[in-house]
Amino acid sequence: MTSPKLDAPIRTMLEAALDCCFRNASGRHDVLQFLDAVRIPVIVTDAGAGPSGPKILHANAEMCALCGYPRAQLVGRSPRVLQGPATDRARARAFRAALETHGRASVRLINYRADGEAYPVLIRAGRLDLGTRLDDQLRIAFETEVADPPGRGA
Repeated sequence: MTSPKLDAPIRTMLEAALDCCFRNASGRHDVLQFLDAVRIPVIVTDAGAGPSGPKILHANAEMCALCGYPRAQLVGRSPRVLQGPATDRARARAFRAALETHGRASVRLINYRADGEAYPVLIRAGRLDLGTRLDDQLRIAFETEVADPPGRGA
């Protein structure tokens, strides 16, 4: 299974639309409803400052289709549930550090589906701006299955 390939301009336009939606959303429900309609795998997490890392607060249907986990098995767990033996832990830690330091980050990793199948993925993440006092505690990540392995590209 491969998620839609989006070129940079389309992805940038989508992210701008999401930014606008988040700033103008009347509430969390509006944002989650919007994310469920997006045809790109998306998860929303808390900031996860502790040793267990962030916790998934929402996963859209595209994310569930990509990774093979039903939403109920993702929500409340760390995104680390998608990692496995071939996941480069140093890259994952550097990604998280860059996200916290700069507010945005991207990385190519090997993730794992619920059935154990490995797949290369490009993850682009940033702080989720909903115009509330909790914004610094929320993160959004777009995931795209890619053909090339980690170490190439982003």
